[in-house]
Amino acid sequence: MNSLQKTPFLSLAALLLAAWATSAIAADGAFEERLTIDGPIVLDVSTGSGSIEINPGPGNEAFIRGEIHVNKGGLFSGRRGDKDEIVQAVLDNPPIELDNGLLRIGRFDDRGLGKRVSISYVITIPAGTETVASSGSGSISVVDIEKQERVRVIDLGGPDVITQARQGERVFHSAARTFARQFSCHSCHPDGHVDGITYDIEPDGLGINPVDNRTLRGIFDTAPFKWEGTNPTLQRQCGPRLAAFFTRIDPFTPEQSAALERYIVTIRRPPNRYRTGEELTPAQRRGKVIFEREYDKSGNRLTRTQRCVSCHAPPYFTNREVFDVGTASSLDTHSAFDVPHLNNIYDSAPYLHDGRAQSLDEIWTVYNPRDLHGFTNDLTKDELNDLIEYLMSL
Repeated sequence: MNSLQKTPFLSLAALLLAAWATSAIAADGAFEERLTIDGPIVLDVSTGSGSIEINPGPGNEAFIRGEIHVNKGGLFSGRRGDKDEIVQAVLDNPPIELDNGLLRIGRFDDRGLGKRVSISYVITIPAGTETVASSGSGSISVVDIEKQERVRVIDLGGPDVITQARQGERVFHSAARTFARQFSCHSCHPDGHVDGITYDIEPDGLGINPVDNRTLRGIFDTAPFKWEGTNPTLQRQCGPRLAAFFTRIDPFTPEQSAALERYIVTIRRPPNRYRTGEELTPAQRRGKVIFEREYDKSGNRLTRTQRCVSCHAPPYFTNREVFDVGTASSLDTHSAFDVPHLNNIYDSAPYLHDGRAQSLDEIWTVYNPRDLHGFTNDLTKDELNDLIEYLMSL
């Protein structure tokens, strides 16, 4: 058996992390547990949105008190019996494990249960324990062991004011408003971008109207939204229909919708890796001429819908209208689609409304046989490559 030596300061002395001030809210349940510590240990404690308070204590005993808060929203909201069942499940098996010198607190074997609760911990451990703790944000407090007083506070750099955009970012990354708390906006739009998956949305029947996922980067001023172009605002795009067919739960509150919209319009596009400066490369310049041309190689004037620049006008390279470009399939119930913007188009494969084209060149070499999606069948392979080089520079 190893003995622990009393030291002037705990390794991280005492740690207080209060992300959401959960401890100020009446707990739905609580548990306490005492453990005998036989030697030096490492404490690993985490909580989703609760608070963590760690204090040094004498002897070789650890004391853990956990206050259980059942998260609002989700599958179990609004029914007291279900809340009691969740609390009882935690009481039956508190997330505390001591094994080979590691005291782990807050890790659930049942991840679904872990997502439905937040637990605020007050923990007393022997002096000298190494501490690893995590929570949403807050500060670290250092306590003088001899005086039992807090002598220093280390700010972890969290924001002093939670802006509307910051609140929207929390909504974007939170699973609280999705069925069984299984996913969030970020799941399909990692870093505000795309996951490269084509989705079949339920209301029109199995396999009908499949849609390619679209990026959220830089979409401010590119309304309307949705491939059919039927949603004039982001709040409508993320409104009741999203709740009915995606999240399968109550829709966002008006405040959440406004915050979510505010956050989405702040998502920026990363720098374009195909632009080395203000000047285009020779291939990109040749492609720009093709993109903006008014005549085909036979000298015939191109119609408005045959010119790339007519539908994809700068600076966003979309005219915000819907057109039939001949890409509808037997699975589609409509043929006109929203004109997508082309900024950073190189990193948003697959392409077309249903993700059918795996590369930019397939849009024209495979899926534009009648020249309805721009007049391209008179281009050589090199000329098409130049056009693609220019598109990737946008």
